Amino acid sequence: MVVQTEGDKIKASILDTRQALEIIGKTEVLTPAGRLLAENVINLGRVFPLEGKPSVMVLDVKAFLNHRVDTKLMMMIGKDLAHQMEDLHPDFVLTAPSSGITPAFAVAHYLGDIPLIYTQKSPPVTFNDSQVLETDSFSYTTGTKERMTAAASCIPQGLRGVGVDDFSDTGKKSTDLLTIAGQAGAELVGFGYAIEKSAYGGRKKLIDVGLDRVHSVLDIEAMRPGKIMVKGIPYWLSLANNGGT
Repeated sequence: MVVQTEGDKIKASILDTRQALEIIGKTEVLTPAGRLLAENVINLGRVFPLEGKPSVMVLDVKAFLNHRVDTKLMMMIGKDLAHQMEDLHPDFVLTAPSSGITPAFAVAHYLGDIPLIYTQKSPPVTFNDSQVLETDSFSYTTGTKERMTAAASCIPQGLRGVGVDDFSDTGKKSTDLLTIAGQAGAELVGFGYAIEKSAYGGRKKLIDVGLDRVHSVLDIEAMRPGKIMVKGIPYWLSLANNGGT
């Protein structure tokens, strides 16, 4: 059944889970990786409000993306993002732990097995032979401040890289990666994400600092408990786990 709903500046029809999967399977606005990712969100994902902040929606993808990883899906995501950024001819891929490592590894592989560098929350003792690069970061998921560190010797000066992560939301972690690369004398020339939540402004934040090569496999424009809206598809799509929590 299709009904009308209002809210969050959007009026759109609601599709049940079966209808949502049908339209995702047929749409041409998504790549094959995007369709498979969206199908996983619909079948296995959850959307629910952040505790204490009911206006902030959390997208839970731990069943296939950032805890229990569907490796076939992850390699498809990596190939998709690498194809979108290969003309940048990057020398390395930079990400932050922990959930950014798997998509970044796949992207680095498909970009020609270039090096993958991931930051550390605190410098280990093995950083004692190198200048330590660092900045203050923030975890959107945990709501806590974190340090982001890297060894300058692992990001050679003058190289060009791309940043990769599982999610783009507020853009804070991405701009922190820009800071780390800049401290090393390197440059990030593009960013790629498995899932972009464009309503949170991360893409705009990168564009505002002069970086306009921002790519994502799946752009989720809006969320409500048990429902998502995907860019290019003018319907609310109901998740199989529609209770949200």
